[in-house]
Amino acid sequence: MFGDADRSHNSLILGIESSFDESAAALIDSFGKVKANEQITQWEQWVDNDGIIPDVSARNHQLNLPKATEKVLRDLDIRKGDSRLKAIAVTVGPGLENCLNVGIKFAQELGREMDVPVIPVNHIEAHVMTARFNQANAPAPEGVPMEKFPYLSVLVTGKHTEIVLTRGVGLHTILGMTIDIAAGDCLDKAQLNFQPYEKVLHNAQAQTEFIEKYNE
Repeated sequence: MFGDADRSHNSLILGIESSFDESAAALIDSFGKVKANEQITQWEQWVDNDGIIPDVSARNHQLNLPKATEKVLRDLDIRKGDSRLKAIAVTVGPGLENCLNVGIKFAQELGREMDVPVIPVNHIEAHVMTARFNQANAPAPEGVPMEKFPYLSVLVTGKHTEIVLTRGVGLHTILGMTIDIAAGDCLDKAQLNFQPYEKVLHNAQAQTEFIEKYNE
């Protein structure tokens, strides 16, 4: 769709994401512009459990994915048989297996209901390809994606810290990666250490008490 010379701003793909703790749905046109977007987080799990429990996260996806998807479809008034919707794209990995399975099953059922094909998407490739989005704060020329191939990406996401050369869709070369702990993994561990002090960020009195206690 993105390489079609006759593409239209009315041609849309529905994206579905459930690889970790966010249930997300978005509608994107063939020029890389996000037309509608909805994300439902599971931040309460981090607060209650100091992390994500896969089975709990998967059950929440079962509840949240239909809500997020219904919201974006309603935003653009998309119904079954709408010629604007060309396909559904869904994350198939990497990610938490139980969470991914919820998203994949949901996308397959919705694809049958809406009578459109379902496209499997690699989570890490999706990060790299976001450089092709038509950014609202730096609009590309009409009909031209934000970045042209080839381009270089630096990924810092979860257990993936990589420098990637992208020549096209599905054409990626990993030029380098960490040899010990990934930067994203390091940030996650640091976040857990700071989590007990979260209220300090939002409460002036707590900030004063924190400074008085530790600034000795």
